Amino acid sequence: MSEQVLHGVVFGDTIRLESPIDLSDGEAVDVIVRPRASKRQWGDGIRASAGVLSHLPKEVDDDLQEILRERHEEQHREVAE
Repeated sequence: MSEQVLHGVVFGDTIRLESPIDLSDGEAVDVIVRPRASKRQWGDGIRASAGVLSHLPKEVDDDLQEILRERHEEQHREVAE
């Protein structure tokens, strides 16, 4: 079998290949690992999720703002004796 370039994903100490390979179980191979350049840039996740709740009515936003305001006002609870 000739040398092949395969792609996969790392899970701990296992690399799951994206396509099948024609080798027998237990056959020894040499592996050179070269991480692929990430297609995502820092901040892409938050930008993708921004506005995810924009379809909700304004009342929901008002309710959420009130909950946040109450959380900041009450930093502690009274302990019953």
